[in-house]
Amino acid sequence: MIKFIYFLLISISFTSSLEIYGTGNRYDFISAMGLGLGGSYHFSDDSNNINPTSISTYWRSNLTRVSLSTLFLSNISGPSNKGVNLSMFLFSFPISKNKNLTFGLTPYTRADIKIQESSGNIIGQSSSDLLPTSNSIGAYYVYGGLSNMFSAFSMKLNNQNSMGIKVNYLFGSQLHLNKSTLFELKPTFEDSSYYQDEYDSTYQVVFNNFSGYSIQWDWALELKKHKFAFSATSIGPIDVKHKVYYDLYEIPDPIERFIYSNYNFLHVESADDLIQYSPHHSIDIKDEIDFKTFLSNIFSRINDFSLGYHYSLGSNGFLIEHHRKNLFTSSAMKEDGVSILNNSQPVTYSYHIGAYQKYSNSKINSWESITIRGGGYYKSILSNGVLGEDQFSDIALTVGVGIKFNNNKSLVDLGIKLGKVNHSLFKDEYYCKGILTLDIGERWFERLRRK
Repeated sequence: MIKFIYFLLISISFTSSLEIYGTGNRYDFISAMGLGLGGSYHFSDDSNNINPTSISTYWRSNLTRVSLSTLFLSNISGPSNKGVNLSMFLFSFPISKNKNLTFGLTPYTRADIKIQESSGNIIGQSSSDLLPTSNSIGAYYVYGGLSNMFSAFSMKLNNQNSMGIKVNYLFGSQLHLNKSTLFELKPTFEDSSYYQDEYDSTYQVVFNNFSGYSIQWDWALELKKHKFAFSATSIGPIDVKHKVYYDLYEIPDPIERFIYSNYNFLHVESADDLIQYSPHHSIDIKDEIDFKTFLSNIFSRINDFSLGYHYSLGSNGFLIEHHRKNLFTSSAMKEDGVSILNNSQPVTYSYHIGAYQKYSNSKINSWESITIRGGGYYKSILSNGVLGEDQFSDIALTVGVGIKFNNNKSLVDLGIKLGKVNHSLFKDEYYCKGILTLDIGERWFERLRRK
């Protein structure tokens, strides 16, 4: 299996190779504003310093806000990979003076991998054309990942300090489909060639259902023109319901299976397709910690943290941030058949810079302001995987624009990045990704906040 996957990885793209590790490719919790500012998590160009992804800033708004972000992507080179997906939904409202409560939903990891071997592997005798020889051709598919449904509390501590606490509920499922087909190579005796005669095939379906949580703490400090921020996330127990199925057919009745010789394997696209089937093997895999021991191990379970600095002159400014992600290890995630190739998530180190210029409009009943953004980032991604110690890099330039309407109640933000990713075993891949964010505010709870 390892040799088979190694052979196939040589020809697939960087993005797909990242999806092979752990539970899939990690999604950043970021808005269009943050993307335009070099992939910033902590800071914004908003006049109230509100960032849709920085929970320590939510208390600054006296409005009830609904924010929706859509991610679109397209490869410029390499295998075709295009898509449009919902990347963030937020509902935020004040609960008292300088306090805010927020609920949201975002993707956490995703994998959508289709790998098929073209030539296969020779099995058996090969010293003589007259001896039987078999060829094995495999196919490997992975779908699904984890989502994050969260609630966050934000408050002002004093004139300089703010904080936020966020509880993330991580849930989702993933399907692994493995198919191996055996062919007998038979000589034609005419032109010394062979033809393949299929005589057997096996089909394995692995279904993993994940459930867990994490706790995040954000802190922000403002000293006039200077702003500093810090964030850390500790991941709690991750439990997995692991089920394995073998040779599922579209015709489940044994009598019909005997009558129809050209039956096909069941085409599985989601867990719903498996409801009427009993697994051949199932187990509940528990993490090495539980709720009682999580608090005493909270620092060893930190999987994300970031630092940032922002210099603001009102209508313009610049920022710099450093992020690290996926630093923890879990025995549950290393169980055979749980992670895609029995590996943990890769570790990402990234450096981000961004700058902006805001233009205000004094006309009534028109747009309030337009902000032009620019920036970039560099990511180094490390993983101990099937190819050994792998190192990827991702470098991108970002641009963005934001428009505010209706007394800052409505915002439309667009962020775009053009990037290049590379690995020593892969061709360089160029891509374009963008996020469109719509943010609408109303004064539903403003009276409650003034009490």
